[in-house]
Amino acid sequence: MQKKTRLTIILITVTFMLFPIFCFAQNKKETFIWTKLGKYKLPINEKLTYAVSWNSVNLGNAELETKSLKNISGRKAYDAFLRVATNPFLSSLFDLNAVFESLFDEESKASFEFKSKIKQNGQTREELIIFNPIEQTYELRISGEVKRGTTASHTQDILTAVYSIRSLALKQGDIYYLKVHSGETSYPLTIKVLRKEKIKIKLGEFNCFVIEPSLEGNSKELGLSGKMLIWVSDDKRRLPCYFKLNSQIGLIIAELESASVS
Repeated sequence: MQKKTRLTIILITVTFMLFPIFCFAQNKKETFIWTKLGKYKLPINEKLTYAVSWNSVNLGNAELETKSLKNISGRKAYDAFLRVATNPFLSSLFDLNAVFESLFDEESKASFEFKSKIKQNGQTREELIIFNPIEQTYELRISGEVKRGTTASHTQDILTAVYSIRSLALKQGDIYYLKVHSGETSYPLTIKVLRKEKIKIKLGEFNCFVIEPSLEGNSKELGLSGKMLIWVSDDKRRLPCYFKLNSQIGLIIAELESASVS
């Protein structure tokens, strides 16, 4: 009897000792682990120039550029830019000059920061999103307002997603899933590798993967309503050679004209 009583007391004591530890373990946030996305390394100091047309009309040009790697909280980060400008002769009808910049993790492609400055028909709109991948939060600064919220793990921005596609070990029939954030909303992005195809553009002939990215949810908020196809070269460079978007306002095409690495 005494042995049973003693054993009961020991069990109760141990239970009370372990209970706070158990509760702490349950409430403790799961440790963040950086993942690795992609097979191919992205080039730095690369500049890609595109001719952009709308319904066969020369609309303007676009540039994709990466600069030297930066250090953000001990992580190596790409610094990527997208610049878009309409031709001067169209300025009386439609005048657009936009610059987008993305800082994203070299290994996981998770976004650290996304900036945009869009000048359209005399009006300017600027936006800054600061991401904390570890805490899975974002801070949106726009029009003097600051808004905060949560994101999914390893969230990307709309520019980072283009570079993520380039890093993948693409194969016909493959399907990839990414998480893309814009403004206050996150969107699931599905990437389908449809087929392989040879394409001839001004820069030459390229064997390409034909890729269809599609956003779930209200993609109209991103101005991406319609079906998009991207031709990505089947080599280590993974050059985005050709973009084709069938939108509500017509057919928009971006064709690679020059590619350089300094």
